[in-house]
Amino acid sequence: MPDEDRSQLNPQIVDATIGVRYLRNIPVYPLAVGDQLSLSSIISEAISAVADSDDDIETAGIAIALIKKNLPILLEFITNTDDETTEQLLKDITNTQAVEIAEIVYEQNYATLIKKVKGLFDKMGKMMENLPSKRPSQPSVNSTDIDSKTSIENDSEKVD
Repeated sequence: MPDEDRSQLNPQIVDATIGVRYLRNIPVYPLAVGDQLSLSSIISEAISAVADSDDDIETAGIAIALIKKNLPILLEFITNTDDETTEQLLKDITNTQAVEIAEIVYEQNYATLIKKVKGLFDKMGKMMENLPSKRPSQPSVNSTDIDSKTSIENDSEKVD
């Protein structure tokens, strides 16, 4: 690839190593916002289904069904399907490699987003603290006022 074309590549593209017999690298692209919203819906559905399961066997069955249904969709979101089909990719990815790809997707699209959004809210909170109040504040009560009319010396009568 010529240098001028390489300078236009998204720096968030990460290579993942796949292969059952022979290892090779594939690019893992960051999710587009629309794809991320679709994936978030899939993840929510998966969490809900797994949370509703009663035992480990049922949970495993649900997880396998969700992976079988949604992994090809995820691969279409994050890989270049012009070179090969998702079915071809699936035949060349081990379980361990699939988990590594899932970690890449999480780090690229969710972990960084969470940190940045949290930082943005922290900045907004600090900015809001510095804004003047719309209503005048009530005068504070002086807690060291010793001219109180209430006496603590007279105990109330005790009832027998």
